[in-house]
Amino acid sequence: MPQSRAIQGALGLRKPWQVIREKFEADPPLWAIRLMVGRLLLELKGSMLGVALSSPKLCLGPGSVVIGARYISFGSRVRAKSSLRLDAMPRGHDKTFKPLLTIEEGVAFSDGVHISSGEHVRVGSNTLMGSHIYISDYNYGTTDGSQPGLCRQAPGRREPDGGGPVIIGQNVWIGDNVIILGPANIGDGAIIGANSVVRGDIPAATMAAGTPAAIFKQFRPATGRWERV
Repeated sequence: MPQSRAIQGALGLRKPWQVIREKFEADPPLWAIRLMVGRLLLELKGSMLGVALSSPKLCLGPGSVVIGARYISFGSRVRAKSSLRLDAMPRGHDKTFKPLLTIEEGVAFSDGVHISSGEHVRVGSNTLMGSHIYISDYNYGTTDGSQPGLCRQAPGRREPDGGGPVIIGQNVWIGDNVIILGPANIGDGAIIGANSVVRGDIPAATMAAGTPAAIFKQFRPATGRWERV
């Protein structure tokens, strides 16, 4: 699929000489050197984390936090710019969970992405995420009206409940400030516009945006173009 190949190309690892050339073209020499040294330190830290978390070429930027690593699996070449937070929650108050959080190979995060799992969240290979994204497969407290006194409890004291699995396919592009709440299933090659709220199904090779997110374009292999639906 043409759009999948384009996204894969955008996520592909560049050669070292390309990175060096780009730094010196874009910045003054001393600042370019400082940026490259910082990158090398992150690579070293990522290598150490990769060994601990069984993820080759893992690179998590400054401020990143991984909680419940026993329930999280990483593919190779997972990268986060900064402040990635991954939570796999085995227990909430008196309730026990069996969380499964899977980040497949080649996934790239920008700043401030937060993913929280009490059931099942999977991010497919070569998915690209923007900044300040929140993904969760559970809520705090049931919302079906069966507990009328629930609203008198502080939210932090309510048992996590509701929601459902969040499955994100391969080669998906998710824009800034998106919220994805389970149950949700985003197909391969889909694009989610910035500031959207997603719950439910987004088919493969479609563009969706809005609150709640709705499909407005689909990729047509016959024409090689995105067309309105």
